[in-house]
Amino acid sequence: RKGQWHVEPTMTAVTVFGGASIDFREVQLPAQEIRLHASSMFGGMEIIVPPEMRVVDSGFALFGGRDIGSGSAEAHDPNAPVLRLSGITLFGGLSAKHKARKAHKNKDIGY
Repeated sequence: RKGQWHVEPTMTAVTVFGGASIDFREVQLPAQEIRLHASSMFGGMEIIVPPEMRVVDSGFALFGGRDIGSGSAEAHDPNAPVLRLSGITLFGGLSAKHKARKAHKNKDIGY
């Protein structure tokens, strides 16, 4: 998922022998906290969050890895929105990355 979309307060994402990318940069947050149960088996998952979102991971990996990173300075604000990850990663990987929002091009033609 990417672009503008509706986010539920609790979500589940599962990959088996494949991959997924979930981009939270342009979503309207329904609450201050989102819970994502993210599990991968023989695959991977990339999660992209805006700079101000804090990511907390309570999942685990077996013969794989989960890379959450340290986040940006904005993500350490006590009032920052939070993405809470849970789930398992077996023979695969999960990464959460902070990225700036994309600049939107103005489609109006002005004379």
